[in-house]
Amino acid sequence: MQDGPGNPIGLSSKRLVFIILLGWFSMLGFDLFQNAGLFAKLLLDSKSSLLPPEQLFRRIPMGYLAFFLVTILLTWLQAKAQTYGWKRGVVFGLKFGLLSQAALAFGTYSGFPVPIPLLFAWFIGGTVQCCIASGVIGSGLGGAHLGRLSAKVGLFVLVMVAATMVLQGLGIAPVMQGVR
Repeated sequence: MQDGPGNPIGLSSKRLVFIILLGWFSMLGFDLFQNAGLFAKLLLDSKSSLLPPEQLFRRIPMGYLAFFLVTILLTWLQAKAQTYGWKRGVVFGLKFGLLSQAALAFGTYSGFPVPIPLLFAWFIGGTVQCCIASGVIGSGLGGAHLGRLSAKVGLFVLVMVAATMVLQGLGIAPVMQGVR
C-alpha cells in the first residue's frame, strides 16, 4: 500500500480511532457554531416544538453520542468505499449528508410540529457537518500526518467558537441563558 494524502495506507486500530475522534471533534465544533450561533434564533423561535431548555441541556450528551455514531458510520463507509483524501471526503460527505439529512428532515416533519425553517436549517447544517467530518476522515484515511490534521481540526474548532462568540456579541445570535 502507498502512503501519502489521497492514497490508501495501512490503517492501525489506533490510527482509525484517532481519525474517528478528529472527525467527531470537527462535528462538535460546527454544531456549536450552528446551534449557539447561526441558527440560535430559529431554535428560540421554535421552542414550542422543542423540549424545555433544562431538558434540552440535560440531553446534550445524547446529541454528542449521535454525532459519534455518525462519525463511526462515515469512517466505515469511507474506508469501504476507499474515499481517500480531503476532497473526495468532502464530496462523499456532501452526498451522504444530502441524503441522510433530507431523510431526517422528512421523517421529523411527518411526525413532529417542527417549523419548516428550522428543519431546513437542520438539513443544511447537518449536510455541512457531514462534509466537514468526511473531509477530515478522508484526509486521515488518505495518509495525512495526524499531528498536522489535529492542529487543523483544533484551529477549525477554535474559529467556530470565536465565530459563535462574535455572532452573540454582535446580537446576531442570542446568548443562550444558563440552565439551573
